[in-house]
Amino acid sequence: MTCCWIGLGFGFCLGAFCSWVVAQKKWRRELARLLELASSIARGQPAGPFALLGDPALQKVALQLETIFRFQQELARSEARKQEGLRTILETMTEGVLVVNSHGTVELANRAFVQHFRLSQNPTGRTLLEILPVPEIATLLRETLQTGHPLSREVQLERAFDPRISAFFVVNAAPLVRKEACAEEAVLVFHDVTRQKEWETARRELLANISHELRTPLSVLTGYLETLMERPGLPSSQRKKVLQIMQRHCQRLTVLVNDLLTLWSAESRKLRLELEEIELASFLSQSVSDCGQKIEAKELGIRWELEPQLPTLWADRFRLEQVLYNLLDNAIKYSPPKGEVVIGARRCPEGVEIFVADQGPGIPPEHLPRIFERFYRVEPSRNRELGGTGLGLAIVKHLVALHGGRVWAESQVGQGTTIRMLLPLCPTCKHEPSPEPPDSQPPAEPPTEKASFLSAEASNP
Repeated sequence: MTCCWIGLGFGFCLGAFCSWVVAQKKWRRELARLLELASSIARGQPAGPFALLGDPALQKVALQLETIFRFQQELARSEARKQEGLRTILETMTEGVLVVNSHGTVELANRAFVQHFRLSQNPTGRTLLEILPVPEIATLLRETLQTGHPLSREVQLERAFDPRISAFFVVNAAPLVRKEACAEEAVLVFHDVTRQKEWETARRELLANISHELRTPLSVLTGYLETLMERPGLPSSQRKKVLQIMQRHCQRLTVLVNDLLTLWSAESRKLRLELEEIELASFLSQSVSDCGQKIEAKELGIRWELEPQLPTLWADRFRLEQVLYNLLDNAIKYSPPKGEVVIGARRCPEGVEIFVADQGPGIPPEHLPRIFERFYRVEPSRNRELGGTGLGLAIVKHLVALHGGRVWAESQVGQGTTIRMLLPLCPTCKHEPSPEPPDSQPPAEPPTEKASFLSAEASNP
């Protein structure tokens, strides 16, 4: 009996021990799985599944790890969205952006910076002085890192550094990562203000030029008014002469003000074009006829170089008359007496090219790119003697641009000047050929009597 109880007790203990051993193996296996899940989460790697069998305590820990993993995933997605948004903002900015650490190494650069400074590749990993050897920028970065305060400075880059790069930048520097009173990283933002500088310079020059142009006629008018007031008994012949001078300067003021208003309207895009179909050949003939008196006064000949079968234009007649009048007026002024003015037009793939050529003194090559600027004169004193305001070609440039075209000049010293303009054709218009002008081939010799195309009086559009 005793042996039976001993056997039963031994069997029970053996069974319990075996169950304990099995439970321990299962617990260790589940614990190893739990440690593996925790390690994967710590490394930021995908983890799962989190369902464990056995010990309830381990199951609770697994559920907590699953919660941490889900939260980590959502945090990573949120951070990725923020990083993507930051990259999008940086890439769409027109200002150049750099992030530089305390060692002067570039950690981030956006596309605008690479484009501004014509870099062949992104400068990340290189030092600031390698990519921009500009002492002012290096000093600005050092002061920002040392003080931990945002700073700003206007920097003029030397053209010798790279002639393709804009000359003026406003550089803003701000600390990113602070450590006590200094900073570990700083962001540099480069604002290109070259265009604003050019606008300011152009505005100052324009105001100075307007003041200069207005001063002379106003001084003349003031002086002659004082003469008339102080000498009421002035002989009629002298009085008439004074009044004629005053009238001439009043007309000059009127032309100047009208030109300024036209130019301002064209530049500010407040000028509205009233487009219509224009037969080019007859239009050119009428424009020449309007300048008939001036042409006759200098005994000039007109030579036509019109291509046959010219298409009709889609343009503002009045504004195009202003363009042609300014070009013809310049050609008449600068052509020598008994010289010749050439007027031509031809069709080309981009539209219609119209040109006016004179036999004047020509323009030196260094002045040619600037003749379409406001108040720019190759020979200021001579131009004023001829009565020009210095705005004619600037008006031509802007009015042609409003029509979607372009204008340029060709000239050689001593061989005259040719002004050419290209006007686009309206794609919806039927480009029927224009008839030839009635007097499209005037005689080569300067006319001694009024030709049919010089019959109208000169008029200023």
